[in-house]
Amino acid sequence: MRRGMDASEKTRLQYASKYAGTANYWKYFIGQTKGLKRLKVADKKRRIEADFNQWLNQQSCHE
Repeated sequence: MRRGMDASEKTRLQYASKYAGTANYWKYFIGQTKGLKRLKVADKKRRIEADFNQWLNQQSCHE
């Protein structure tokens, strides 16, 4: 995208907003990924699901 934008001033102006939006989303995605890893969100979700499955299995044994 950048090479095409650098080719002409008209193209650069047409795509400036889209290019900036893409760059901002990419930075946001990187930050979100780092935060999720730092807070170990996936591990917490797995524990919650394991606890729920254990509870569910106990409930079905009592019926």
